[in-house]
Amino acid sequence: MSHWLYKGNILKEAPEECFGFVYIITNTKSGKKYIGRKYFGSTRRVKVAGKKRRKVIRKDSNWREYTGSSKELNKDINTLGKLHFQFEILIL
Repeated sequence: MSHWLYKGNILKEAPEECFGFVYIITNTKSGKKYIGRKYFGSTRRVKVAGKKRRKVIRKDSNWREYTGSSKELNKDINTLGKLHFQFEILIL
């Protein structure tokens, strides 16, 4: 289950036309903020035997469970719990 808020609602599925999002994570106890970006997934092209065109393969990222790349932030989340943090998407 996703914990990301976008315009006041929990974002459950990635919009088709979007590659990723810019987010802000706020520690509600200390007021610290962390800004970052996350892609919804990745695409790659694989050669198919006997064909001229390559096959496009799309793979989802872990964006629903993602809590940021900062070691300090993740340490605080593990110590205090996710309930003391607000995960908000600023721009898709």
